[in-house]
Amino acid sequence: MAILNKKKFYIKTFFATEDIIQEITKVSPEIIAIDAPLSLPKGRCCLEKECDCSIRGHFRDSDKKIREFGPVLPLTYLGMKMLTYRGVYIKERLKKCFSPSFQPKIIEVHPHTSQKILNIGEDKKTIYSNLSHFFALDKTANELSDHELDSIIAALTGLYFLFGKFKELGDVREGTIIVPVLELDFNTDMLFFKNINI
Repeated sequence: MAILNKKKFYIKTFFATEDIIQEITKVSPEIIAIDAPLSLPKGRCCLEKECDCSIRGHFRDSDKKIREFGPVLPLTYLGMKMLTYRGVYIKERLKKCFSPSFQPKIIEVHPHTSQKILNIGEDKKTIYSNLSHFFALDKTANELSDHELDSIIAALTGLYFLFGKFKELGDVREGTIIVPVLELDFNTDMLFFKNINI
């Protein structure tokens, strides 16, 4: 988990689903960017191959569109199926954790695609170096796990969403994936964000 507050990333790792939900509820963020599928393909009630709904396929429209940037696994693949069920559960639980007067926007993101679009590097140290020009991070590059790095890029995608610099892939009725849209280049965008109280 990466929490972006006042130009600083606070990076944490949780394993239990309830711990994740509890931490997000405690922070009460404006945007919650989750690196996991948050919906099922249209017409599917589950992702089980034995179910009649399996004829509806393995991909959502958003999954098909994001494949333009690189390969993605079908939601029915064992690891993806578990991730999808967990993502959908967390999203639904979070909706009930906040009052009707304050409902954070929950978006699905794909950090690997965001990383490509932003062109901030392919290795951990390069990405860290590019980010550290604009943000403080409470861990060093060597301390970051790959999952923690993904969470930072997910939060960065949430920042682009917050300022309307994003593209929504897929059908909103089925579930979309948010990717950033560069204004000019990453450094120019970051200078814009840097001058705004985030």
